[in-house]
Amino acid sequence: MIDWNGNDPNFTSATAYDLGTITNNANGAPSLSPVAITVPAGQPAGSYRMRIRAVFGSTTVPVPCGNQNWSEAEDYTIVVGTMGVTDNQSNQAVQIYPNPTSDVLNVKGFNPKNVQVFDISGKRIDVKIDGNVINTSKLQTGAYVIQMTDANGNVVSRRFSKN
Repeated sequence: MIDWNGNDPNFTSATAYDLGTITNNANGAPSLSPVAITVPAGQPAGSYRMRIRAVFGSTTVPVPCGNQNWSEAEDYTIVVGTMGVTDNQSNQAVQIYPNPTSDVLNVKGFNPKNVQVFDISGKRIDVKIDGNVINTSKLQTGAYVIQMTDANGNVVSRRFSKN
């Protein structure tokens, strides 16, 4: 359950996500019950409460609050942010090429020490960097944002596409 309105302490009208069922698993590996959480369109940036509740030995969807035998509930915070790409005067000379790319992105005018790549849903995707060359060969076809940080903490973001 996620309280997207920020006003539902008991999760009575929160958005529910079905995580599925795990059987015969002693350690409850989360990878066995993957779920994608979609942030509603237009959701303001901020922190939102999420509650996950599991029930042992039952196929009934658990209630978010209250007594339920053999259950466990955990609360988390989801942070919704903004991902923009803006150019100020000092980083307009930074170039990435080729764009669109297939296997590598080259960086000109900036020496990245740390690189983060995000898909259009905001999910961070790991990439390898070697000097000013970023390996994009493992990325799926689509649109991405690359955020590069240099040794002085300067940050530059660019959009790019993968063929």
